[in-house]
Amino acid sequence: MGQERALTPPPYAPPDYAATGYDHGEEPSWKDGQSSLPKFALPAALLVGLGIAGGATYAVVAWVKSLQDNASIDGNMARWKAEAREKVYNACYLGCQNDCTDPNFAYDACAKTAQVKVKGINCDANGMWNWRGEDKYPDKCLEAVGRLLQGDELENVKNSYKSRLGLIALTIIAGIVAGVAVFFLWRRFTMSKQARAAAKVGRSSRERTWRPSTWRNRGEKNNTRSVPFSDEIGTQLRSRSPSPNPKFRARSRSRSRSRSSSPSIRGGGGNGRKGFQLLTSLLAVFGHSSTARAYACTREKAVDQYFTLSTTASRPAIGGVIHGWLADCKDKEDCKQSCHQSCKTVNGKRKCSNKCTKKCHTKTTTQRAPRSYVDDVAGKVKACGFKLVDGLPGRGNTEAKFRVANPRIERDLWVQIRVTGFNVTDPNKTDDAVWCLYGVPGK
Repeated sequence: MGQERALTPPPYAPPDYAATGYDHGEEPSWKDGQSSLPKFALPAALLVGLGIAGGATYAVVAWVKSLQDNASIDGNMARWKAEAREKVYNACYLGCQNDCTDPNFAYDACAKTAQVKVKGINCDANGMWNWRGEDKYPDKCLEAVGRLLQGDELENVKNSYKSRLGLIALTIIAGIVAGVAVFFLWRRFTMSKQARAAAKVGRSSRERTWRPSTWRNRGEKNNTRSVPFSDEIGTQLRSRSPSPNPKFRARSRSRSRSRSSSPSIRGGGGNGRKGFQLLTSLLAVFGHSSTARAYACTREKAVDQYFTLSTTASRPAIGGVIHGWLADCKDKEDCKQSCHQSCKTVNGKRKCSNKCTKKCHTKTTTQRAPRSYVDDVAGKVKACGFKLVDGLPGRGNTEAKFRVANPRIERDLWVQIRVTGFNVTDPNKTDDAVWCLYGVPGK
């Protein structure tokens, strides 16, 4: 047997810190420089960043407030009186002329007329709907409602300026960027050249120097302690060699098999397919979702039901029509998730991934048609003494052009009632039958 050669590690060569004015393995830093200014880098960065963000934010807010304070609109009162007549009073008296989808159209217009207060005049359109001609449009009421519309328009203009407050996000970003820039620039120009060179040498030396874990005295210049390399290598090999105990090896293999056999969605081979099948099954049960929304719509054909009041030969007949055009619609959105698996081989190992997509479609259904609403009101019209007929004599539907202007008829019953006149039997007062129609929605 030959004599075993003793292996020794390469000699340790610590970095020469003495060339830069440092010794004993100490890490150089800016603290060893001549100036203490670098430690103020963070406070300076915070001060500059907050100053820019705060100042710019204040400037943006002040700018938006100035725009709101100086906002102006057309001050021509003739224009606003015309809009009050057309968009408020006529909307209350005539209702929705083109079968709109808003059942509250007339109700909201009438409510706006009730908001204004004029001394000695009742401007509520609900109390003037059956007046003649221009009596339904008092000039002072038109002016008061016009000023109300003018105020609403001015408020809309002021609110439109609020979107400019989004610039505050940019001011915050600018403050952050400025703070970071000040931090690094401050450190760069305040650290001495000697300190920066020492820090650079210290970092590079730590990266290049190899120091075994068995060497304890790292701070010494010359470490004379040596460990036989053969002993260290033998210890490492023994620690890595498998255990001679066969029971331990069997348990290790069984644990590794149990870990690898667990289903994984991203696994390869059979395990990946099992995970994909499990995911598909779960999505089939829980991946289907649906939402529904009900609203008034005009997708169905409008329905008209005519009625007339039996009169004597000396009294002209009162006719009318129940017009229904709104339907109760519901949008149902069905969403389903579908998944597919894609596999590829990377470095000899098969890896699979699953990609799922969500597909939605909306289906609109009619829950209640206009005919249903018309039929409900027809019974109440008959209770007022009218009888249902197939049509009106003369010009038919165009003959009944005077709307019974109770806004709750459209809001609550989703129909419109029109008659051939308000004071057919007596030119000086509204017929009782018309008043009965006005009360169809109830109290």
